[in-house]
Amino acid sequence: MDVADTLEHAGSRHELPSIPNEAEALKARGFTLVRVQRPGNPGTLEHESETALDDFPVDRVLINGGTLFDLETEAHSLVKRR
Repeated sequence: MDVADTLEHAGSRHELPSIPNEAEALKARGFTLVRVQRPGNPGTLEHESETALDDFPVDRVLINGGTLFDLETEAHSLVKRR
């Protein structure tokens, strides 16, 4: 079972994998690819699995610029749109 099968089996259709070929497989199956960005926090992401999708096209970008509640609300609204 590949990543897309695993996520589909779990009922999740909103996921962002860390490897481009996994992202392409999920996109081909109709998954929504979402990037979460936090303004002013460049982080220390140096591992390939954390940076491989930096330039990969996604369907939505969530800005994590408020509280945890704000981020959860935005994420829930994204799921409700489908």
